[in-house]
Amino acid sequence: DPASRTWKIRGTPASYGIYQHPIRWRITTAEVAAGGPENYVAGVKTWARATLEDLRESGNYTGH
Repeated sequence: DPASRTWKIRGTPASYGIYQHPIRWRITTAEVAAGGPENYVAGVKTWARATLEDLRESGNYTGH
């Protein structure tokens, strides 16, 4: 939530869109959308869990 953060999210030309370690994404947003409207909510939840796991496994995220 931007209102509760005390820091700003900033990108620089040197770091824009770059992770320290490569990531192999298991699920993409295109795959969620391809599941159709009837599967959208479940697809987003699955994508979010997989994305967090992918970030953790890659070593790019060590938070909770």
